Amino acid sequence: MRQFKLWNASKTESFNFVGQGCIITEVTGLGIAFNPVIQNKAVVDFDSTFEDITLQTIFGINSNPYTVYTNFANFIASNGKAKLILEYAVNNRTLFCDVWIKSIPKTQMDRFKVISEKITLARLTHWYQIESGTVPTHPSTMTIQNTLMDDIIVNLNITGPTGYTFAINLSEGATIVSKIWLNVVLGETALLNIDGDNKKVTYINSGVSSNGYNYIDHTQDTFIIVPKGTFTLYKTGEGTVTYSYRKWVID
Repeated sequence: MRQFKLWNASKTESFNFVGQGCIITEVTGLGIAFNPVIQNKAVVDFDSTFEDITLQTIFGINSNPYTVYTNFANFIASNGKAKLILEYAVNNRTLFCDVWIKSIPKTQMDRFKVISEKITLARLTHWYQIESGTVPTHPSTMTIQNTLMDDIIVNLNITGPTGYTFAINLSEGATIVSKIWLNVVLGETALLNIDGDNKKVTYINSGVSSNGYNYIDHTQDTFIIVPKGTFTLYKTGEGTVTYSYRKWVID
């Protein structure tokens, strides 16, 4: 059985369409469309586009439909102007995509004492799974494979102490295609958060946060961005690095 859940942008609160007095009976827009780019009568590339996702939702399963609908509307309102994250679980696999709310209509309770509405979401991304872990130290490496044309952005947390030889490298074969160097040595209580999704670098020391952009050597890269292909990621020198990224999937 397919199950859907909406998360707020920070993924700290959610609305479960299964366990909160409602059920989804019909879904559209889960796939992807490709528009060919044609030059001189030849296809040279493809642009991907997303249809709106619609969720035909019945509010009031074993509960008051107006209360359930209000709970849903309050959840949407509490997220403000930020994006939402749609979770889609099927066949023992859980996928996510980023969405905006386009419409949440409201009609009267019907003769079955439920409210049935078609919720419309504007889809912003491919479906993805969250990959996370610890970046290995060279000569050990980890593999990142991107099968789609959209770049994968790797978010990083660097925890001190770090040494003078510290670096994070992304390689394609024997060639380093992206590198992050630090301008400073991080102490034992320091952490540098490199949030590539939001293009933000934060330095945290003893619980105090500040802009961390100038802690990174600007002659190299600030963020690790992975194009289509197969790459290896690793670090050199002292320091602990954890990563997370959205791994795109086609369905």
